[in-house]
Amino acid sequence: MFGLFEMDIKKLLLIVLILALPLISLNIEKKQENEISWYDLPVLWVINPTQELFSKFALGVSKTTSFYLNLLDVKKQNRILKEELARAKQDLKLAEETQNENNRLKKILEFKQSAQSQYLAAQVTAMGLWGEYSSVTINKGLENGVKKKMAVVTPEGVVGYILNAEKKYSTVILLTDRNTVIDAIVQKNRARGILEGLGKDLSQLKYLLRTDDIQVNDLVVASGLDGLFPKGFPIGYVTRVDKKHYGVTQYVEVKPIIDITRLEEVLVVKKNE
Repeated sequence: MFGLFEMDIKKLLLIVLILALPLISLNIEKKQENEISWYDLPVLWVINPTQELFSKFALGVSKTTSFYLNLLDVKKQNRILKEELARAKQDLKLAEETQNENNRLKKILEFKQSAQSQYLAAQVTAMGLWGEYSSVTINKGLENGVKKKMAVVTPEGVVGYILNAEKKYSTVILLTDRNTVIDAIVQKNRARGILEGLGKDLSQLKYLLRTDDIQVNDLVVASGLDGLFPKGFPIGYVTRVDKKHYGVTQYVEVKPIIDITRLEEVLVVKKNE
């Protein structure tokens, strides 16, 4: 049986060879220089789609990589622009602050030049609004000619007076402190009283007669009789009037013209003429 099977195999190979010979001969005769062989076609059918798929994949990867790199570049540019914008805003704020300071100093200089009294400009270096005294510290002291009880003002109005003077700095007690006493008058009718601090941001004008015509928003100014503040210098505005049913005086509250919490530069009155 094995011999018969071997003979069948030989016959089958012989038949395949006989059938293939014409095709091989035909291919050899007609093959041109750039012509694809028939036996290459199955390979090309497999390779071409694979190459096309790989090319598309490579192109997609290239585009994705390019997009990612562009995105990183855009993010970097955005970061740089944000940093430049932040610096520009900071420079603008510094310029505005410098301009504001220049305006304040110009106003102080003009005030000093036009005033009859002698003034010493000083900067506020610290605030003590919640301690034993309502006070601020300035950067001028004994070596600058500052002495105890000298008045302290701004071009807008009264601040207080020197409580203590050291060599290089001084403490200014504010007009709202409960220990402060200033001789004052109501500008419109010259009604005279004594201004005493109430704490926080208020003072009281005491010893006004009940018959004095005092109204809310009346301007209170320094009388000049205490020898500290220039006569007529603004102190504050009346915010409350209470005429009691008994006694000879009335209760009057005064709010300072100066916002104590925003003081930056002040003037010490060295000589009050």
